[in-house]
Amino acid sequence: MKFGACTFSSCLASEPLFISYGALTVTCFSSIVLVESINTVSNSIRLMQNGIGIPSLATAFIGYGSISLMYSYILVFDFLRCLGHSNVEVIPCQIFQAIPLLKYLIYTPTYHSLHHMDLKTNFCLFMPFYDKLWNTVNANSWDLHKEISSRTSADSRVPDFVFLAHGVDIMSSMHAPFVFRSFSSTPFSVKLFLLPMWPYTFIVMLVMWAKSKTFLFSFYNLRGKLHQTWAVPRFGFQYFLPFAAEGINNHIEDAILKADKMGVKVISLAALNKNEGLNGGGTLFTDKHPNLRVRVVHGNTLTAAVILNEIPRDVDEVFLTGATSKLGRAIALYLAQRKVKVLMLTLSKERFLKIQKEAPIDCQKYLVQVTKYQATKHCVCFNFRFYFVVIPIELVNIDPVLKVTLLAS
Repeated sequence: MKFGACTFSSCLASEPLFISYGALTVTCFSSIVLVESINTVSNSIRLMQNGIGIPSLATAFIGYGSISLMYSYILVFDFLRCLGHSNVEVIPCQIFQAIPLLKYLIYTPTYHSLHHMDLKTNFCLFMPFYDKLWNTVNANSWDLHKEISSRTSADSRVPDFVFLAHGVDIMSSMHAPFVFRSFSSTPFSVKLFLLPMWPYTFIVMLVMWAKSKTFLFSFYNLRGKLHQTWAVPRFGFQYFLPFAAEGINNHIEDAILKADKMGVKVISLAALNKNEGLNGGGTLFTDKHPNLRVRVVHGNTLTAAVILNEIPRDVDEVFLTGATSKLGRAIALYLAQRKVKVLMLTLSKERFLKIQKEAPIDCQKYLVQVTKYQATKHCVCFNFRFYFVVIPIELVNIDPVLKVTLLAS
C-alpha cells in the first residue's frame, strides 16, 4: 500500500528523526483540531482511536514517519490519558491564575473528572481550548480545580507524631499499603504467588538504596491528632553492613531535622533506626543538635514514660531489678533527678558505677547498688527485666506506635 511517494514501512525506517518531529508538529496541530472537535460529539472509544490513529497515519501519509516517533507519541498519549484518570490533582491553581491562557492548553484530572459526572461537557482529553470552541466547557471546571488544589495544600498539615520506620525484607515490602492494600490489613505471611515479583522488588530496593530519600509511608488520625509513618529507604540487612551506617544515619538525621523544621512534636525511631551500635539510641542526633524542638524518642523511652507515669509522685524510694539494662538505666537516671532514691539490684559494680557517673553530680547519691532482694522492705518495687504488656487481640495488626498510644491512654 502506498502513502504519498513511499511505502508506509519504508518511510518509518528511512526518514531522519528530526524531520519526523517537524512533520509531527504540523500534522498533530491540524489533526488535534479534528480529534478534539470529533471528541465533543463522539464517545470515548472513538476518541481513543482517532487520538492515536490520525496523527500517526497522517505523519506516515506525508512521508515523515518513524518508529521512534510512533512509540514516543503513544507513550505521551497514554501518559496524558492516565493523568486525566488518576483522580489526583497535581497541577496547582496558581499556574492558571498567573497565566490564564494555560487553562485552555493544559487539562487537569479535575477537568476530566467532571466529564464523568456530566457526560455532556469537558470532552477534550488534552486541550480544553476545543471544548471552549464548541461551548462544551463545564461551568464549574476552574472553580472546582481551584477548590481542590487549595484543599490539597491546606490538608498538608503538620503531623503531631511521626514514626520513623524502615523496610524489613523484600517479601514483606510487597505488603506495603501502596503495593497490595488488602495484604497490609492482615498479619504477614509468605505468599507463594508473590515470588515471581521478587526480582523486580529487589531492583526497586537497589534503586531506593542509590537514589531514594525518606518518604511518607502511611498516616492515620487518632483523637484529632495526625500520626504519620515515614520510611527510611533501607532494609533490615543493610543496617548490619558497616559501610552503610553513615548513609542510614544521614537519612535519620535529615528526617529529624525536617520534622523539627515542620513543627512536629514527637518523632519516634523504630526498630533498627534506634540501634545502640548505629547511633546510640538516637543520642548521636540529640547531642549534635541540642536545640531541637521535636522530641526524639523510641520504643524504650516510650515504655519508660508509661512506667514512670505509673509511679506515684510522692514515692521517695524505688527498688529496681534489671537496673543496668537500657530501660532500667533510663528509669534510674530519671528518678535520681527527681530526688528519688533508687536501689539498683546488680552484681556488677562496674556497670553500676558507669550509670551513676552519668547522673548529675548532685543526684549521684540517689543511686545505690544492692545485691540482695532483702533491700526491698520499705520501697516500691519494679522489675524492668520482666516488664511486659499483654496486647489485646484487636490491636495485633495496628501500627506499633498506635498500640503504645492506646495502651498508655
